Amino acid sequence: AYAAELATLASPTSMAVMKRQVYADWNRALPEATEAAVELMGASLRRPDLKEGVASFLQKRSPNFGPVDPNA
Repeated sequence: AYAAELATLASPTSMAVMKRQVYADWNRALPEATEAAVELMGASLRRPDLKEGVASFLQKRSPNFGPVDPNA
């Protein structure tokens, strides 16, 4: 049920970024991983998916995210 919820409500680009982050930070020290996470979060706040996610929540509808952005 949780996986179905993520597939429906989470931005595909955000999910791809999080997966890459997990693999990239597997062997990093905590300070380096934290710095990378802060940078990725800042970038996510500038993507159109944030606006769509907030709008869909406020309008009580399912989000309509675009396809995965390979440059994200």
